[in-house]
Amino acid sequence: MDLAFNVHDEPRIVVPHEDLEVILKRARENSQAVRPVRNTFSSSHLDLEPSDPYPSVAHTRFVDLTHQFTWSHTQLSWPPSSPARQLFPPFGDDLAPHSSHELGFVTNITAFSDICLSPSLNSTFDRLSSFQVSLDLIPVFSPSKLSSFQDILYPLTWYYMEKVPYDEESRVLWREKDPRLYWRGSTSSGWAQNGNWPHQLRQSIVMYFNSSGPFQRLRKQNTSPIGWVTDQFLTSDFAPHVDVQLTEIKSCADSNCEAQLRTFDVTSMEPQAEAWKARYLLDMDGNTFSGRFYAFMRSRSLPLKLAYFREWHWGRLQPWVHFVPVSWQVREVPELVRYFEEEEEGTEIAERVAETGREWVGRVLRTEDMEVWMFRLLLEFGRLVDDGRQEIGYS
Repeated sequence: MDLAFNVHDEPRIVVPHEDLEVILKRARENSQAVRPVRNTFSSSHLDLEPSDPYPSVAHTRFVDLTHQFTWSHTQLSWPPSSPARQLFPPFGDDLAPHSSHELGFVTNITAFSDICLSPSLNSTFDRLSSFQVSLDLIPVFSPSKLSSFQDILYPLTWYYMEKVPYDEESRVLWREKDPRLYWRGSTSSGWAQNGNWPHQLRQSIVMYFNSSGPFQRLRKQNTSPIGWVTDQFLTSDFAPHVDVQLTEIKSCADSNCEAQLRTFDVTSMEPQAEAWKARYLLDMDGNTFSGRFYAFMRSRSLPLKLAYFREWHWGRLQPWVHFVPVSWQVREVPELVRYFEEEEEGTEIAERVAETGREWVGRVLRTEDMEVWMFRLLLEFGRLVDDGRQEIGYS
């Protein structure tokens, strides 16, 4: 088989909605036919053997929009009725499918990461650092993708090679960890140009956590239908529990780099083991996926995960069981930290989720699990590119 692997972080394939509907309709019709099942692939044909060298071509099916406005292409696969394809204001996000509380607690990560529900993200994903996209349904294997893309996901080499390792000898037990939220990273949220950087994901979150507030919390009240009411608490009450800083300004035009250097108090990088001392670890998308997630899960700390880019392990981890999902506004995070630290029930939940996630990663996200996934993925891809795809069923 010839396989096309995308070496960039960003996904590559987004098929327009009207074309996708036709393709899916054809697939459903073909899948309804009843055929005998066999366990063998078709014999190879000599005329399919690769030539040496491959013939050159003078055209490409990919459009290079690197450092350019990318939202118009990103939304092409969504139905015209979706919120993100509204033509006239107001352009409101549809929060109901993934959050029912004003603070934004995430109750459904599939709906939360479906960016067609959130037109406000057009300023967050407006200029990806690398964006070479095709509107044709080409089988391209990519490490992560947004909900609107049709790339085929495979396990990241970043995880497989343990680029961010966790050394059990440097472990810090839960009760010995500092009661604070920790994050370090660079401004790898896309290309900053024309003053768009305050709206990019990492920059906006760092500014929020280092602002003067006000921050919101929940307070118990028996007269409330849900037993809690929203209240505010002082920045001085939350500041000791948050340590979120940038370590590098990058991916920006000159004037935008200078503006960010004036805005942020950039700190020096720290050894990764410093993170294991914190009880709560914020993990969020950069250019796309975050390569630190598995190490965070193993560290006995509680990962607070903010992710729009979907990865191969999407169906193997359960939010609120193995990690805590958070929204891109992160308004709920101060209350989460307070609840986990001050409420007896919250303290038990936080420790249980951290330990459950650590144990689960050790069972389902090992290198051998990635190898098995990759083997089964290639078996299925081999079936799809075989002319007898409808009869090959591994019965």
